[in-house]
Amino acid sequence: MPVNAQTTYAYFRDNGSTDRYKVMVGTSTDAGLNFEVRAQPVIDTSTTLNVPGYGAMDNAYDPSVIRTSDGYQMVFEASGPQQRVSSLLAHSADGLNGWDVRGPLVKSGQSNGSASTPDLIRRADSGELYLQWVNVHEFSLLTSRHQASLSYLTTWN
Repeated sequence: MPVNAQTTYAYFRDNGSTDRYKVMVGTSTDAGLNFEVRAQPVIDTSTTLNVPGYGAMDNAYDPSVIRTSDGYQMVFEASGPQQRVSSLLAHSADGLNGWDVRGPLVKSGQSNGSASTPDLIRRADSGELYLQWVNVHEFSLLTSRHQASLSYLTTWN
């Protein structure tokens, strides 16, 4: 994610030495040739988080981030002890600090499915943000791709 002419952010998942995935960020000041990974996760799951509208979350991974007029929006996959894989939304003013997990945008409607691999995209003509995600049926492994406007999803949930 280009921040300005000199700086790029790269978001990724990491589980380090634990069995919990968290979202990390690396910063580059040389056009993306080298990245320095920040020690502190941007979405930290070292302790279980209680997310509004979702419940306990202890894994966060596969982030997609877009810069907006009021900061940065991130969608990511999440799971918890009693939750299926879902796509959650977070916001940060500067893209590095203070990520606020705001809750689920989509959750699987099936006990054996998931709402996974979220991706934020921006319409070129209007600038409107959309979420794309995949529903994966756990047993048959059938998948279906979905898309909805972010403004619709944040007011619907």
